[in-house]
Amino acid sequence: MSNDLRLSTGLVSGIDSAALVDALTARQKEPINIAERKTFELRVTKEEYQSVFSSLSALEDASLQLSLSSTFTRKTASSSDESVLTATATTAATTGSYALNVTQLAQTHSVSSDAQTSATASVVPASRTVKINGVSMTFSAGSSLNTMRDGINGIQSQTNVKAEVINNRLVLSSTESGAENEMTLEDTSGNLFQALGILRGNSTSNVTAASAKGTVFQSVTVGDWRFAPGTFTVNGQAIQTAGGETFGEVATKIQNLNIPGISVSNTATNLSITSANGPLELEDVEGINATMLQGVAYKESSALGALNLAGKTLFINGNAVDFGMETTVQEAADRINSEKIPGIRATRAPGTNRLRIFYAEDTPVVLNGSALPDFGTMTDRLPIANASNNAFYNTDAATMKINNFDVTFAAQSTLTQIRDTLNLNTGDTGVSAVINNGQLELSTTGGLNISDVTGDLAEVLGINSNQFKNEIRAAQDAVFELNGISVNSASNNVDDVIPDVTISLKGLGSSTLDVKNDTDSSKTSILNFIEAYNQTVELLDSKIRAKKDYSIKGLTEDEQSEMEESEIEDREEELRKQVLAGDPLLQRLYNLLRSYSYTRVDGISTINSFSAMGISTGTIGSNPEQTRIGKLQIIDQAKFDAALADNLSDVTDFFTKKDEGLSNSQKGIGERLKIEIRKYTAFDGFLTAKAGRPGQVTSTSLIDRQIASLSLDILNKNRSLLKYQETLLLTFQNMESALQQLQGQSSALAQQSGGL
Repeated sequence: MSNDLRLSTGLVSGIDSAALVDALTARQKEPINIAERKTFELRVTKEEYQSVFSSLSALEDASLQLSLSSTFTRKTASSSDESVLTATATTAATTGSYALNVTQLAQTHSVSSDAQTSATASVVPASRTVKINGVSMTFSAGSSLNTMRDGINGIQSQTNVKAEVINNRLVLSSTESGAENEMTLEDTSGNLFQALGILRGNSTSNVTAASAKGTVFQSVTVGDWRFAPGTFTVNGQAIQTAGGETFGEVATKIQNLNIPGISVSNTATNLSITSANGPLELEDVEGINATMLQGVAYKESSALGALNLAGKTLFINGNAVDFGMETTVQEAADRINSEKIPGIRATRAPGTNRLRIFYAEDTPVVLNGSALPDFGTMTDRLPIANASNNAFYNTDAATMKINNFDVTFAAQSTLTQIRDTLNLNTGDTGVSAVINNGQLELSTTGGLNISDVTGDLAEVLGINSNQFKNEIRAAQDAVFELNGISVNSASNNVDDVIPDVTISLKGLGSSTLDVKNDTDSSKTSILNFIEAYNQTVELLDSKIRAKKDYSIKGLTEDEQSEMEESEIEDREEELRKQVLAGDPLLQRLYNLLRSYSYTRVDGISTINSFSAMGISTGTIGSNPEQTRIGKLQIIDQAKFDAALADNLSDVTDFFTKKDEGLSNSQKGIGERLKIEIRKYTAFDGFLTAKAGRPGQVTSTSLIDRQIASLSLDILNKNRSLLKYQETLLLTFQNMESALQQLQGQSSALAQQSGGL
């Protein structure tokens, strides 16, 4: 206590005024000491309530988890080979097993320029404009690779294309994977991309037989044609002939097979087959029908009358044909065909009585034998027309933009027809064409800017201005089979194939994807609840059952100032052990929690209590202390595991049921307990109202109000005590002054008396 006045032993009176003031004020200070001890005890009490609050909050969180259906409806998606794929599933996913075979991963498109001398040197001789995915941008004269990179990245949000400079090359890459996200690059003013080697020159087409979209095949033209016995294939599909079929009958056989991409028509003298899926493949398996459709020659006999071939033989390329009773030209032809001599087919010339022996054009025919004179002179002949095999490069009508002028090409245009269409429009486009060694060559009086408007004819021909010279990585979709069904995806993260399952493709190969109930997660939530429950009931039991020692009190400020820190902590610890002993609020809370260890949920047939899933406070005598406190434990692990595996629906209801209209006894344990605990932990809850929340800066709790009231009372009492001390001090000082005055007067009188 500070004071400008000083207390000491009186010089005149000899009285120890300081000791006397302390003695006089000691009784006055006792109410302050009581208030300070009470404040100390209230602080410890508050902290102990808040330790219960923290434990109860953890139990509330665990109860909340058990009240959520998502805790028990979680799904896991596991892959048998995570180098091929991984997956995640939402709670709405359906359990099941899926076989996946990944044959291709999705890729982003990437191209580069040719190597330049420097990344900082000029590569743009004059102002040039390009389009990147349809977005125009202009580079000024003197721009370098670095300048181009920065400019392209500046509009990346519009184009979805990023640029890098690597080893003096400009590298452009799509930011999105998938075939549909292949970049489109175009020189619209000048030829900057072509000059850099990003786009290749397009003055010469690169068509090959494999480039063709399809083929129109026109067979040889032969009147009154009849097929010989045998088998031939059309694009791998077998056509069998018994012999004697017409062009129309074989056309019907082909149509009836519904061969993908194949259409067929005929006249009386030829067969027309169109393949819309690349080149047409006709091959003989047995006989020479397919070979002869593509090009034949034949030998023709003189005009014949009745024949007498009994016992005679005709050798055809060394193969013997023995005749019996044949007397007509048709019978002779049928006998020859029955031998199925490789490369040979016979028929009667239509409208005449002449024998024709057909053979492939490049296979000579040698005839001899005893029957040969009966056929007179055999003269070499050729069919009226050879077969034609015309490749076409567009299935449907296609339009190309050539130097900003639209040119349309008819469906199934051959290279010759494409050339002619280009030359027909030379006056508008400035582009003319010739065919040289099977390649389409273009020349121009100005620029050469070609792109597809409808169809992909320019792309197929290799004259698209947007074709890339240095393609680092092609844009491609992910391709995989899911339970035998082929799937394409632009991304390697696929979330639209199996509902509520996201598949992340990692590599090529096969893997089994299993979507299951996540019982491990459910187990963890239940175990977390049991742990939080046990910690709370054990803490409550220890607080309530503590023995009260009324001799242990709080400390005044003066007592604390005279004690070591460890001594103060020891006193606090002694108080903590007993400060909540027998507390009625905690007793009610403890009884409430204990009741939930054996509470049932009505309306559930099997798992309607903790004990039904192998959880209890222990069997009698197994662990008396645990049973007394009421701590839960899994006493039957097999029963617990079986409940989750076989009765997950009931387990879910036991914890989560909360449908509107249900009575409290029909609601889930997690739902009920969550609500009950909130009565203690809410902002106006029992514990919060009593002691506030841990870490709360300001609080209007009962204990905080008590502490505030005591603090104010202590402050006022200290002020009163200070005034009382000052009054006593002043009294003693005045007394000393008066005594000193009297002493002086006495001395003066004594001196005067001595002089008499």
